[in-house]
Amino acid sequence: MTIDVSLELAPADESTPQARLLLEACNIAMHPARCVVGQDAKATTEDSAIAILRWGHDHTDARIEVGLRLHGVAAWRKRNVFFSRADPESERWCTVGYAIALLVGEVASAGTNEPNAGANPPSTASQSSNRGGQDLREGAKARFWLDTQFALADEIPGFAPASGGQIRFSSFVFGRRGSVSGAVQGTFQQWPVDSLSVLQATASLGGGLAVLRIPHVDVAVRAEALLRLIDATGTDPASGVAGNGHVWGVGFAEQVDAAWMWSNRIGFVAGVGFSEMTADTELTAHGQALVHIPVVHLESAAGLRLAFP
Repeated sequence: MTIDVSLELAPADESTPQARLLLEACNIAMHPARCVVGQDAKATTEDSAIAILRWGHDHTDARIEVGLRLHGVAAWRKRNVFFSRADPESERWCTVGYAIALLVGEVASAGTNEPNAGANPPSTASQSSNRGGQDLREGAKARFWLDTQFALADEIPGFAPASGGQIRFSSFVFGRRGSVSGAVQGTFQQWPVDSLSVLQATASLGGGLAVLRIPHVDVAVRAEALLRLIDATGTDPASGVAGNGHVWGVGFAEQVDAAWMWSNRIGFVAGVGFSEMTADTELTAHGQALVHIPVVHLESAAGLRLAFP
């Protein structure tokens, strides 16, 4: 079922950039249905909705009232959304846009069985569905995300990059600018010299800061401490004897990530950066150096981002 939503804003807000952010967020969440501002609304279907937005003092709270007409029967629901003074103004409007879409969905799923279905408009309605003052920022936008990525690392100059995979879990802290994250990564590289192969397994933990946040796009910088295991295996071509050795190392990594969200739950993410260990690593056989792994590695990764409320 497709439900078009007519948004009623204060006249002074209708033509502002913030209102356009709200409209875009609402349209993303309502797709394939659409959200339109008051005077642009044209009821083209029997099933339609109206959303009335009223801001409180300093835009730290918003009251949303949604009326939905299903098969000629009206149902109303209302909810309050609360913000911190530290929340950017653009994020407040985007959050309200998502919240409107969520509220329309709740009313539509409840159908005409709501206690206040067919009741008067919200100015006289007696029942509110604001369940314990729930903050819709938690439901309208993700708080956690999981990145699953293909990884490349320029670990040894002059050779093809090592390839592998990375899984990263992150969560917002301090509003929606800061984040904490942890990751595991594995890369593999092989050389014809003595059939030498090197596996590097890395675990990292740290934080990040969003430097750009616009609809669909997030850009962030990260810094993390890391623990790395380097495991090497080779075969002596003369004797055919295989050998194995490993070493642990610590260091840190810095990276820039850019994510484009196709929806509010799934998107594409790519990043580039470097890792620096406290010491370099040299792989030897019979006292002869075979491969030198430097302190600094250039790294890149790209894959899918899954977001969770």
